[in-house]
Amino acid sequence: MADIFELLKEKNYYLERFLQESRKERQSFKARRFDNLEPLYKKREQILANISSIDVRISKICEEAKDEILNGPGKDEISKLLKKIKDNVRYIMEEDLEIISCIENEKSKIIKEISQTKEGRRVLRGYKAI
Repeated sequence: MADIFELLKEKNYYLERFLQESRKERQSFKARRFDNLEPLYKKREQILANISSIDVRISKICEEAKDEILNGPGKDEISKLLKKIKDNVRYIMEEDLEIISCIENEKSKIIKEISQTKEGRRVLRGYKAI
């Protein structure tokens, strides 16, 4: 069972890294700097691949030890680690909603600028026709 503890700790490490990367870039996005959007997604994909690998290893260990009884302290430790995972996932989801909001706001601004530019061109054509 010691392997499970280590894997859950490792999973939390990657979730925290995922969250840190997202928080760091969200600040840039709020400042209308989207240069690192693609690298952010690549980093996040790599972190998710690592987490997926950990999940596969956890599943394998659980299958092999399905008849093993978990004692009180071990059960409490696993519960704490799982709660931390749940909290990290919730924080990541909240952060992603903020990132999506930043991207959507910028997209709306760009669309508005484009429509104003088209409208301005129409007005200029109207003046030239007079």
